[in-house]
Amino acid sequence: MISSQITRPISIASFKKKLQAPSYSKHLYGSGYWKARTDYLNWWTSDAVMNFWANLSPHVGMWREIMMSSGTRTQFGTNQPKPSGLGHLGTPKSLGKKSGYWGCYRHRMSASQDSIFATNIDKEIVQARHKRKDTDCEIPIRPGRQFVTNLPDNVCFVVEGQDHSEIMDAEKEFWFMNFDQSAERWMKDLVAAGEGSGVLDSKLCYCPESGIFRESDLTALNYNNKVQLFYSKDLRLLEKIGRSNKGHVDLRHRFMRAYGPGGEMNSGKICLWVERAVIKGMK
Repeated sequence: MISSQITRPISIASFKKKLQAPSYSKHLYGSGYWKARTDYLNWWTSDAVMNFWANLSPHVGMWREIMMSSGTRTQFGTNQPKPSGLGHLGTPKSLGKKSGYWGCYRHRMSASQDSIFATNIDKEIVQARHKRKDTDCEIPIRPGRQFVTNLPDNVCFVVEGQDHSEIMDAEKEFWFMNFDQSAERWMKDLVAAGEGSGVLDSKLCYCPESGIFRESDLTALNYNNKVQLFYSKDLRLLEKIGRSNKGHVDLRHRFMRAYGPGGEMNSGKICLWVERAVIKGMK
């Protein structure tokens, strides 16, 4: 999965150019952030965007997801002052005491005081999958244009992002010695957790233009700039995976010790960010 993170509306001409580029020969995922619903609708209803979408083949294989989550049901955290993802939409402020412990993401969402964000998905979701003739990949086949609006409440949408582009040699060596294998193992475990553990879907994305900082069989993690996207049945199940995975618990502890106050890499340049949004079904 290839990602091109968009923090402002991208021109249709630029989008078409990306689709035709050799480096975007697999899948293209663009994530856009708007401060208000009206800002998004102004972009979506512009002539260029409407004409582009209207002239697509019904079976072109494109999809569009729109989430309008309240700020009271959303959290964002990063270790660097530069904006990433949701960080473009507001002014940075200290997390205070809501950091470094299990449950801190939940506590950053003010709506959690009145709701436990529990899922109302009471059965396993079985997807009908058909194998395409031209690939070994199994994908759901939904002919024509489909609109899905009756979604369950409290599905948790997760963005995990990393940018290694500014790290120097010493920090890069430290990363490989202490974190790289553990971080890759955690990503593999989270992807493999599956629906039984609450993970409904996962996508590992990267930006080809950012360059490669390592070589591994997990291509999506080889690039400097990358994001991982997850849908979980609810926030509680996602928290449970993090707490119960011993490798993740150890990785988290060692990273906070190294990059936290007084740590060996406290002034490091790696940029990490994390987003959680607990979505109301009609939003």
